[in-house]
Amino acid sequence: MARHATNLILFVWAVGLLMSGCTNSPTGPQQSTPTIPSVSFKGPKTNSSNPNVQTVTSAVTSMNAYTQQLSLVGSLSSIQQGNTRTWTYSLGTLNVTLTATVQPDGSDRWAMILNGSDTSGATYKNFTVARGTTSGDNKTGTWDIYDSTSTSPVSELSWATSNNILNGTLKSFSGGSLDAQTVIINNPDNSGQLTIYSGSTLTFKAVWQSSGSGNWWTYDPYGAQTGTGNWT
Repeated sequence: MARHATNLILFVWAVGLLMSGCTNSPTGPQQSTPTIPSVSFKGPKTNSSNPNVQTVTSAVTSMNAYTQQLSLVGSLSSIQQGNTRTWTYSLGTLNVTLTATVQPDGSDRWAMILNGSDTSGATYKNFTVARGTTSGDNKTGTWDIYDSTSTSPVSELSWATSNNILNGTLKSFSGGSLDAQTVIINNPDNSGQLTIYSGSTLTFKAVWQSSGSGNWWTYDPYGAQTGTGNWT
């Protein structure tokens, strides 16, 4: 179910974006407008075919699958009432409502609600498949994804920027317990670090320099190192 919920929300975003192109239609007096988040994680700048570089690239792509879709939501038709902006569209028999409400502290609170049936035949009634909060300056944010079998999130993406250093964490849960997580650090000089965990046990680590070269380490399910090397 966790994979289904994650695939569903990415599908909802992607198809919704293909349906965009209409002009935003504000109704009522406009007040504070939500800030569309724009955050992108980066791996090493290298053409190396080292499989451990591909591990980093795959992990970064997975994290950006969440953030890039959210950053493009502003191209959809929407209405604004007070401090809340609402986007609505339909995917066959599935009706999607996405809202963003500006909070008193300037942050934005997001929610995506489903009604109807998706392509797998699953039926939803006012089901909140995703919710999140992003800061007005776009430096911090969280995005949680849910499935219909639990009130706890099945995936959680968070990010924070301090001193131009971007930190991001993608977690997946099973039965309410942490199943896996990926943590990335992007420095302003294009150097960085990525770690992958099974639960709370480290299984992979990569560190790269601004030039794109780097080092990697692998670990067994008990946290013992099983390999190390580098790429250029």
